[in-house]
Amino acid sequence: RQDCSGASNGYSLNSIKQSFLTLPIPPANDECLGAYVATVNPDYNCGSVTSATFLSATNSVDAESCSGAFGSDLWFKFTATATSHRITTINTSAYVDFNYQVLDGCGGTSLLCQDSPNNQIDLTGLTIGNNYLVRVGAYSSTYTSSVTFDFCVGTQPPPPANDNLCNATLLVVNAAPTSGTNEFSTGQFSEPVSGCTSPTWNNGSIN
Repeated sequence: RQDCSGASNGYSLNSIKQSFLTLPIPPANDECLGAYVATVNPDYNCGSVTSATFLSATNSVDAESCSGAFGSDLWFKFTATATSHRITTINTSAYVDFNYQVLDGCGGTSLLCQDSPNNQIDLTGLTIGNNYLVRVGAYSSTYTSSVTFDFCVGTQPPPPANDNLCNATLLVVNAAPTSGTNEFSTGQFSEPVSGCTSPTWNNGSIN
């Protein structure tokens, strides 16, 4: 304290200690023009991801309108290698109620707005070779202030080799079991017109 009058009763009031926190600058992908380039995975396993953080992120006021409420957002972009891709956010450091928006360019047409389910979106009708922007945000910037997560672009793997009648797996009677899976298989409700020889039945066996 400072004795302003020189007398014992001239002391000023005790000062109060104040603490200040300086936040870092917003992430590079805080706005559309700085969107992080995401690697497109050949499957849904997310072997390649793009890490990001909401720390100091802001709301992109110039973004196209979207039904979801964005308290803060981050931007990513990818080049379509198929007509459909799956976008997922994984490895979040805390709970986030994610919102997504997909556009065909910065300031371009909004192709999708989605807030549920909040960790995955399936995009269809894409044009191979075109670039797409993905805006990832949350309802509140308060509880996402320091949340980190990984952004993933996945591609549906091809169907099993025996998905088609012409590529049927040969089963041997009384042999060891043959393993198989119907994951990513497609429906085939009729015999192909051409391309393979039709099997014929003879007393319960296939010739």
